[in-house]
Amino acid sequence: MLYTKDVDYYMDYLKEQDEIMCMKIHGRKPSLFYNIDFITFDNTNNPKCNTITQRCARGKNIFDMRYIFIPIHHGLHFTCAVIYMEEMKIEYYDSLRFDNVTRHGCRHKVKIQEDTLQVLRDYLQKEHMKEKHIDLPNEWKLYTMCNVLQQDTTNTTDCGVFVCMYCNFILNDCKLDFKQDNITNSDWRDRMILSILLVKPTNDKECDNNDEVNEVE
Repeated sequence: MLYTKDVDYYMDYLKEQDEIMCMKIHGRKPSLFYNIDFITFDNTNNPKCNTITQRCARGKNIFDMRYIFIPIHHGLHFTCAVIYMEEMKIEYYDSLRFDNVTRHGCRHKVKIQEDTLQVLRDYLQKEHMKEKHIDLPNEWKLYTMCNVLQQDTTNTTDCGVFVCMYCNFILNDCKLDFKQDNITNSDWRDRMILSILLVKPTNDKECDNNDEVNEVE
């Protein structure tokens, strides 16, 4: 299982990989990787953007980016949203199936995802007005990605791994064609841990007592 800090560290790793790709591929636009506390939820599960925490976006025009990756931690579950700046769309990725077998109360998941997507669109609208002094174009679309590859119904601890893999594959412009078996029966998990260790500060504690894990009820 991954901790919230681990997902943030993996975003740092992907940021380094993105910088390498931008140096090697002429004309490739950079991407932004937000921390997991960018999207927070109140007591009634209403999402909001915590723009103060996102130092990586300061002094940058987000509309010059290729992608914006946003890991999300809600309750004890990891999901993510990806903003496709060039394609003018925002997609929400959840590795748990939309049924009541895998997670209590998941009939509400679609609404939470739709609310989160709208919050992100409102964020873009605000930034667009700030940068360009006009409204965000109406062509922007919001999608809840119900058809992405998902973890087994018997597995409730790999949502953080799936989020990291979604972001990795999208960054590298790959199809999301991996499966649970690729994570369970291959070295992907070990490679992910090594990637996290590459960017994790050496003086950082292994895990704070307050840090939450990605187990799902």
